Amino acid sequence: MDFNIGDIVRAKDGAPYSITTDGWTGRVTENHGYYIVVEGRDGSFSVDPDFFVLVHEKKEETKMDVSEIITEEERYALLNDMEQLLSEYDYKFTGYALNKIIDTWATNKADLIKAFKRHPNYLEGKFMIVFSHVNVKMKVHKSSNMKM
Repeated sequence: MDFNIGDIVRAKDGAPYSITTDGWTGRVTENHGYYIVVEGRDGSFSVDPDFFVLVHEKKEETKMDVSEIITEEERYALLNDMEQLLSEYDYKFTGYALNKIIDTWATNKADLIKAFKRHPNYLEGKFMIVFSHVNVKMKVHKSSNMKM
């Protein structure tokens, strides 16, 4: 059986493994043809797909098109920053998951991202508006206790 990443599979009775046997269930995280990597409650294991059956097929999702919101360069920068931070703290992640997070974030924050990009002090590719401390003038209300 050919499994896809995201499929939920169950070990057949009599599978020649110590943990992933007799009904053990997990999600396919990698497919290398002659073996698959399945992640379950006990960890991730490289196994022979012949000893597994499909329990639930991962539904194909329609890919969000966020190309009008963020550029490929911005996506690449975000991916690098996310990978670096998650690796620093030994978090497991997949490229699919990170791209899904970016797509969801860009879709949910589209109006804010577009507003930022129109600002004259927008820092390209960093999703920030920068100001010089020299040019900032604060308005202080007379009743304020703040002293300048």
